[in-house]
Amino acid sequence: MFHIGKRITYLRNQHNLSQQILADFTFNSRGKISKIEVGSSELTLDLAQDLSNVFNVPKEYFISSRYKDEVANLSDRLFGLIIMDKESDLPMLLEKIYDLPLEQELELELLRAAWWIKKGEIETIRPIIENFLALFVDESNLEQFSQRQKIFFYMYAYERFYDENNLKEAYRCCIELLNLVESKTYRGSLLMKISKLSHNSHNYGQAFLEIEKALEALIEVNEPYHLARSYLIRSATCINLKLYDEANLSLNKLFSLATEHDIRDFIALTYQHRGYILTQSNKFSQAALHYKKALEYVEKKEALGQILNSLIKAEIKCQNYAMAKERIKEARKIFIREYEQIILTSYEAEIYLYEGKLKEHKYRLKKSISYFEKNKHLNDMEYVYGYLAVYHAEKGHYKEASNYFLKREGLRYES
Repeated sequence: MFHIGKRITYLRNQHNLSQQILADFTFNSRGKISKIEVGSSELTLDLAQDLSNVFNVPKEYFISSRYKDEVANLSDRLFGLIIMDKESDLPMLLEKIYDLPLEQELELELLRAAWWIKKGEIETIRPIIENFLALFVDESNLEQFSQRQKIFFYMYAYERFYDENNLKEAYRCCIELLNLVESKTYRGSLLMKISKLSHNSHNYGQAFLEIEKALEALIEVNEPYHLARSYLIRSATCINLKLYDEANLSLNKLFSLATEHDIRDFIALTYQHRGYILTQSNKFSQAALHYKKALEYVEKKEALGQILNSLIKAEIKCQNYAMAKERIKEARKIFIREYEQIILTSYEAEIYLYEGKLKEHKYRLKKSISYFEKNKHLNDMEYVYGYLAVYHAEKGHYKEASNYFLKREGLRYES
């Protein structure tokens, strides 16, 4: 359990305040502040609120997490179930954790947030994440906290860094979590995340080694959902390494698991990956058929967005521009983030170029390139320069084609 006095001392020193000045700010005596800091006096809720106002942190930062045996036991059970991914008993237990005193509510709020993270509903608990991370001020006082709270910290910090596309810090959080947890299921899940981060950083060789470790851990505990996700990541990694036979082996295992356990999104993503492999052989019509098949199974918005993205590219390659535009309209209703909308704009720019509508093309090209350059989306810039180079080469505009080819190769070298 944390020591409230140490937190007050830490923040007071961070703000260069003496005990007397803090006492004046909170309308208390210096002696009262001193006793609370050494742990010989209790902190009242009113003073916690005053300290919250002075230091601009949530009031919960100063509230002790001492709770009754019954609630402590409930919290321990919930934490174990979440880390072990045991879903059957969770709904019943979660019903018991409402309307509790504030000092008990804080940690149980974190358990709810951890559960929502496991369910993939990050936006649902983003305010809880931000409030919890604010309790630490920064990582320098993390050692004051229990192992469980450290796990929460790195779990939530990972989500924040990943959302900000700060892959290096997200990777570090996963490594810290590996040093804190013992559950084979959760360790396998972490290794899977680490592999995905390496994959997203284009370090495919490292990603392959990490996903092999994840599969080794998850096969041992026989957890179908995480196993399926690991095979999906392995497939994606093998595709980027151009190991298409290995990718198909992973997809066969993924499809078998997904159909056996009726995980429809993974069935959809199996078709998507097979479609992607077909595009590497320029079999765009066959690839489009696989993407359309994937749409029959997909349920989650994230997976739907990925599949629509692949299908739009295939329709463009097949010169089905009208159909591609319809898919873009469909995708705009689903995609929320600015980045996703800009990707669709870049596809429109490509279509208008092929259709000879240069005014519409130039407007959308300028908008998408500006965004990609500003936010360092090198892969997307590479794709744009690639199709521009091919287009101008086919038109006999060799100077322009050479310029775009050089830009694309420069981006490949940089990434």
